[in-house]
Amino acid sequence: MLQYEMPKVVVVQHRTVASLNRILQVIIVLYFFIFAMWWEKAYQRFDEALSGVRFEVNGMVTSRIRGVDKNSDILLDSADYFLVPNEVNGFFLITRLIAVTVQKHGQCAEARDVEDARCFDDRHCKPGYIGGQTLLSPTRELPPNWVIDTEADAHGIFTGRCVKHMETCEIYGWCPVQEDLDTLHAGVYKKRRKFWHPEDDAKETGSDVFEPLYGVLNLTITIQNMIEFPLFNISRYNLLSWMTEEYLRHCIYRPADRLDRYCPNFRIRDILLYAGANTYKVMRRGGVIAITIDWKCNLDFSLKHCRPRYGFLHLDAQDSDVLDELGPGEGSLIDVARRLGSSLPIGSGKVEQRRLLYKVNGIQFLIRVTGEAGKFNLFIFTMNFGSNLALMSLAAFICDFILFHCTRKRKLYVKATRNIFLETKAALAYTPIIILDSISRKEEPSVLD
Repeated sequence: MLQYEMPKVVVVQHRTVASLNRILQVIIVLYFFIFAMWWEKAYQRFDEALSGVRFEVNGMVTSRIRGVDKNSDILLDSADYFLVPNEVNGFFLITRLIAVTVQKHGQCAEARDVEDARCFDDRHCKPGYIGGQTLLSPTRELPPNWVIDTEADAHGIFTGRCVKHMETCEIYGWCPVQEDLDTLHAGVYKKRRKFWHPEDDAKETGSDVFEPLYGVLNLTITIQNMIEFPLFNISRYNLLSWMTEEYLRHCIYRPADRLDRYCPNFRIRDILLYAGANTYKVMRRGGVIAITIDWKCNLDFSLKHCRPRYGFLHLDAQDSDVLDELGPGEGSLIDVARRLGSSLPIGSGKVEQRRLLYKVNGIQFLIRVTGEAGKFNLFIFTMNFGSNLALMSLAAFICDFILFHCTRKRKLYVKATRNIFLETKAALAYTPIIILDSISRKEEPSVLD
């Protein structure tokens, strides 16, 4: 138990092991200076960025409704096609109108794609029931070649009456309803009609009534991003100091250009191209595009080198190769409602709420900001330098293992490293010292030779 150990140096003239030892030492030194110090900046202390994003879309979009002779042109500005969703750092850009319906509170037939709203008579419509809760129709029958819509949602409360010419239950809600058939229905606003009757048939038209808003491709998105590194009390803005007002007004992001790679103005057409998205499919069915802003800042140099890098990614699951078909997880479809005024004469004492309901496809843009800044720190450098010195002992450990376990003279090497001195009252006894003399004696071969 009570013993004291001192290090002992044993010189072994073994070329193979000596060469291996030097090679391992060189590898460890290169790892430290090239990977740890130069690539990973192991001498720096790092801080993550706090960021804020502001964006705006500029431009006008025009389109046309097919099959309509008068008032067929559609003119949209940013108040129409630009929607801010619930999530932070994102927005929705309308690319195609599927259906437009002027609705009011009343009774009308439920949509035909709601399976449990199908009926033949009033007994199939339970008053107070809300459809969309089961895929089983009360009639136990479905039309031939019927495609079940598992995502169909109800639009109101059953009144207990069956609208037989529609074969669906009557509801109380916003009427007339929009059916999820990618078509324009009877709810479309007709200028000559002053009132809308719940008995109107849902007359279907072709799915190409509304063409995609191809003018959206020429719109520009301006992104303003400010980041801060609280540890170093440094903030940066993606509008760099050399950017003049004239430059910001006319520049467009181009990744291959020395200056325009930092321009904060992005054309929608270019974003879809850089993200690898199918332009026709995204414009017609919608999609999700991620815009990434990455800041990598080395604060040991001038702040002018702390600049953003932009990236683009199409996030939809691209499982279908057919242009007009969607794979699972593809496309983006939402409903947009805008409240309108009363359709009744002012002063009549009655209030009739109306709304304009859009069913639209569009592009969901998600803006993600990442940032990291590093600066020299003596404590961090000292810790990593000491760790590398500890790694140097790994070379000696490997060579010792080979000498003690993989050579023919391993027993001799083991004895050479151990001298045990025993101190007693009578005398001092010690084991003889083993001296390896490879010069005077012919070196014996080992398993490594």
